[in-house]
Amino acid sequence: MPDLVIKYKKKKQNIQLALGLMWIALGVIGFFLSSENLQWHNVFIVVLGAIQIGMAFWNMKYHYITITNDWIKENSIFSKKILRKNIIEIKKFAGDYTFKTHDKNLVINSNLVDENSLVELDAFIETMELPEQNANL
Repeated sequence: MPDLVIKYKKKKQNIQLALGLMWIALGVIGFFLSSENLQWHNVFIVVLGAIQIGMAFWNMKYHYITITNDWIKENSIFSKKILRKNIIEIKKFAGDYTFKTHDKNLVINSNLVDENSLVELDAFIETMELPEQNANL
């Protein structure tokens, strides 16, 4: 099986970029409108905007979830990774998918997932085999 990449919705990425640009614009406008040379809250606002844009580009490059033959990984700054062979239960509740092992849970929020990726995720879950005594979907 080739790697399955679950992508974020484009709307989420566009909102992150727009918010980042808005924060930067507010900070820059604050620089020009301030009577003092440097106001730290404007610097903080620009840094917030840069972080927001950085997060948006991170999400575009690394996507939401990567599924390989061996593991399922949430691609965030503090990523969470579980081995597929250790999964004992898969639950679907309120549109979210929860993969459980003995010591970890990985939750996939379907509201963040692109529609095409959601179809691929559903197909993957249908074909995934769990030990018979632990299968519960």
